[in-house]
Amino acid sequence: MNDYDIAAEKLALSEDELLIEFGKLLAGPSRDGGDQDRLRRARNWFTNNHAQLRETVCGNDKLTAIRADPEGVVLLAEVLGDHLNQPAVFGVSAYLLKHGLDRLCAE
Repeated sequence: MNDYDIAAEKLALSEDELLIEFGKLLAGPSRDGGDQDRLRRARNWFTNNHAQLRETVCGNDKLTAIRADPEGVVLLAEVLGDHLNQPAVFGVSAYLLKHGLDRLCAE
């Protein structure tokens, strides 16, 4: 599966599904407490990393015309790649695009 296919697969998920998937990665196999725990972990991660995400994403010239499509996910994943590992970066990118970069940058 190439990056474009992974991005398209992630975009097909709802925001909650993306958060649950990311929360599972954050928890690891030994600390997984179900979907509600996964959602909590992921939301906490976004809250705790909001400033860093904002600094990395907002105002980045590469992202001025980015859209919530597979190409946009791949582009955002490239920008976030220094901050996130491979299994998580496409899901986080898809979530941010679905949730709205304008919301991230306006906060």
